[in-house]
Amino acid sequence: MLRKSDRSVDHNSMNKLIGNNLRFIRRLKKMSLMQLADKMNIKYQQVGKYELGQNQLCAFRLWQASHILGCKIKYFFDKNYINKMYGYHSA
Repeated sequence: MLRKSDRSVDHNSMNKLIGNNLRFIRRLKKMSLMQLADKMNIKYQQVGKYELGQNQLCAFRLWQASHILGCKIKYFFDKNYINKMYGYHSA
């Protein structure tokens, strides 16, 4: 993985997108940060860093989170996912 100082703007924006979607899906499933961290067998601070886009998730962690949260991996990469779900759940 690249050092934080070597990451491009696109790289950082993708980490933030994945993190925002992770947080949204976690909250949609009514799961706390600590519950998700326990199920992933990591510290809650690490999940927080993933959600803020400060650290990037490896392929295994993406797969693990998708199985725990019961969603498809592609939802973490969808730029419009949160807006679509707000529209779906508010209708």
